[in-house]
Amino acid sequence: MTLHDVVDALNAHQRFLVTTHQNPDGDAVGSLLAMAHLLRAELDKYVVAVLPDPVAKRYRFLPGLNTLVLPRIAGKQGPFDALVTLDVSSPTRIGGVNDLIKPGMTRINIDHHVTNPRSDDVCWVNTEASATSEMVVDIYRELGAIPTPDVATALYTGILTDTGQFAFPSTTAKTLHAAAELVEQGAAHEQVALETYRKTEAKNVRALGQVISRMQLFDDDSFAISWVSHDELDVDHEGFVNTMLDIDTVEIAALIRPLDSGQWKLSMRSAGMVDVAELAKNVAGGGHPLAAGGTLKAADINSALASVTEMCLKALTSARG
Repeated sequence: MTLHDVVDALNAHQRFLVTTHQNPDGDAVGSLLAMAHLLRAELDKYVVAVLPDPVAKRYRFLPGLNTLVLPRIAGKQGPFDALVTLDVSSPTRIGGVNDLIKPGMTRINIDHHVTNPRSDDVCWVNTEASATSEMVVDIYRELGAIPTPDVATALYTGILTDTGQFAFPSTTAKTLHAAAELVEQGAAHEQVALETYRKTEAKNVRALGQVISRMQLFDDDSFAISWVSHDELDVDHEGFVNTMLDIDTVEIAALIRPLDSGQWKLSMRSAGMVDVAELAKNVAGGGHPLAAGGTLKAADINSALASVTEMCLKALTSARG
């Protein structure tokens, strides 16, 4: 399906539940805020924008965040005739929002992950887009809508963070044009860079130090793995796995953190030799070739580490032929 199919679907419905994935990152929050504003202010729709999980502190500067609600609140504000999911690579990734979906609701998915199963009623997946926020910029253009400065800031945040400050291979000339256009429309680009990359709490830095101290290297230092402890779950660990990938010999970096009993969240990054999105399929996950994740079951952290290490070392051996 295409951009035009999405626009037609947005125009055809009146009462929208709009959401994004669990543990929302900058692209998730930015695209969600922008889509909610578009539907509400430009298309005159009834909109409830819901977050499956609270937002990390680094994104709490974003204007309009107070308009987003958690599932227990959203459930009291229906009924809805359509669900829009943004940056959601799998229907399983919206957590408690799944409980709000009723029979007859049209499901509209806007995403850029290569592992997306394209199972929704209207599914626009553009794997060439650097971020879902870049795709939402396209929707604004298609509708002739101009983002407000607040919306431009949200979309710029999504693009900046999902491209690793315009450093990832997914960054294209189109991406940079979109970012420049958002700055022209009033995006607070200096504040975005400051809040998302240059300010952090002391506890986050201490936790990063602990994660790096626990890091294990294998296969001539081509694979790095570490974990977040139960005591460190209250920290913002976004970016921790990227720090391990910064090691010049590392081809795959993996970070594990505990979820519910017996379950572990896995985040992986690749320097390019291995497609970690393919690996993530082994752990009920998905993502991009260079950045992916999933959930695995293991009795304890040692079992989780052993399982992930075996999987990644096999992938490296296979990639080398």
